[in-house]
Amino acid sequence: MNNILGIGSDIIEVDRIKKSIDKHGDHFLTRLFSPDEIKYCFEHKHPEIRVAGRFAAKEAVAKALGTGFGKKLQWNDFKILNTSSGKPEVFFQEKILAEMKNVNVLITISHCEKYAVAFALRVS
Repeated sequence: MNNILGIGSDIIEVDRIKKSIDKHGDHFLTRLFSPDEIKYCFEHKHPEIRVAGRFAAKEAVAKALGTGFGKKLQWNDFKILNTSSGKPEVFFQEKILAEMKNVNVLITISHCEKYAVAFALRVS
């Protein structure tokens, strides 16, 4: 049985993300997301909705880890990709895996036209 070591959630307005993409373009996207994440988002009709979902998910993961974003954890230290069935999964860079024990995080992402929300559980 898994033990819950941390929980995180985040909600964001899709319009806020759209404005950031429109204003800052690639600089905004590449600072926060991997090329694979960006590709996934822009394969869909309204990429800003998918970007907002990934943004919320990354915030939720940072909260579940108990670090937030800063010196210990950067936006590109992990990526969120979907399995062939559509399930989102978290993939950490080797340096994070080496620094943190029990770094296994489960996530879920939901979105509509106005909001994206994500929940993350750090489990052992």
